[in-house]
Amino acid sequence: MPSASTSSFQPSVLTCSVLATWWRTSCVSTDTTTQLKSSLTVQGEEDKHYHTQNIVAEQLVGEGFMEILNNSLTKASYYTDFELNAYPDEHTVKVMNPLSADLGVMRQTMLFGGLESVSRNINHKSQNLKFFEVGNTYLYNKEKKLGC
Repeated sequence: MPSASTSSFQPSVLTCSVLATWWRTSCVSTDTTTQLKSSLTVQGEEDKHYHTQNIVAEQLVGEGFMEILNNSLTKASYYTDFELNAYPDEHTVKVMNPLSADLGVMRQTMLFGGLESVSRNINHKSQNLKFFEVGNTYLYNKEKKLGC
């Protein structure tokens, strides 16, 4: 008949006990001359602008709007093919090596990308569309042209 042992091995208790002992001896410092090094960041105009953008975006999402993110590269035909276009072709920033004809210039407005998103969603039978977008637009300025 096997003899009964009074001690049982419990690895989790042993591990916790060893870690607690190590923590007390290795990590707890009794040195009272330690220094806390920190720095303060002063919010600039960019931080305030970014914070305002986030607040407005959260409010719009709370009202049921969906944020869209469109590519900054867009079709050159948006700026060349329309007679009554408010965005003249001479202000477009053209890409030197475009990947395709549809991505040849940087957008001057977010209007065309937004209209493409609405069109795509209507074609997929989506209803009650409420979109917003926050992003950059680009205008070419001859006076600020940099020489390479």
